[in-house]
Amino acid sequence: MKQDGLLASDQHESQESKANRLETPEDIFYKIIKVIKPLGIAPPELDVFASADNSRCINHIDRVQDAFTTEFTIEETNRGVITTRIPDTIWANAPHDVYKLALPRIHQQYLKHDFNAIVLIPTNNMRTNYWQDIVEPNRIDVSDAGYCFYFPLRGAIYFELDHKNILDDKGRKVHAQNGYNVLLFVKKSKVKEFKDKLSKVGICQ
Repeated sequence: MKQDGLLASDQHESQESKANRLETPEDIFYKIIKVIKPLGIAPPELDVFASADNSRCINHIDRVQDAFTTEFTIEETNRGVITTRIPDTIWANAPHDVYKLALPRIHQQYLKHDFNAIVLIPTNNMRTNYWQDIVEPNRIDVSDAGYCFYFPLRGAIYFELDHKNILDDKGRKVHAQNGYNVLLFVKKSKVKEFKDKLSKVGICQ
């Protein structure tokens, strides 16, 4: 991302801080949901690295709640009674400088709660130890007990900041320099169904 392309929403905020607040464009989010829906992955209910202002889901975990300490569950109130339930699907587009911590955390919560997880993550993470430790051994096409699947997101992503396009010094929209993968952790009880559907419909963007 070009440093001079980040919006000057706050002149006192660092470029790194702004880069960590980049928002998933609405069209990209719904494109991903549309692609994976035929595979039996329900739309996400919980955005685990978000704020009330930029969450792509009805429920979110913000920086104060801290996704590294808060369980990936949803609290609901019915007639004054608070209950906690596991979301069917979560969404994650973590700040760029915490991938090393974020992916293991998402994986740990997946193993604990058994939900579907949709993770938007740069392709350069594929060369990291945490990717090789978590994702590759657990791919559904590698292991009979596998539950991970990923595919490259076609085209460039034009991230937003404060709901506005990011522009370069000539006023042109700036896109992310990295390619991106969509990484799925498939609910254990749905893996066979997912694999059956994948063999029939595949991934078409």
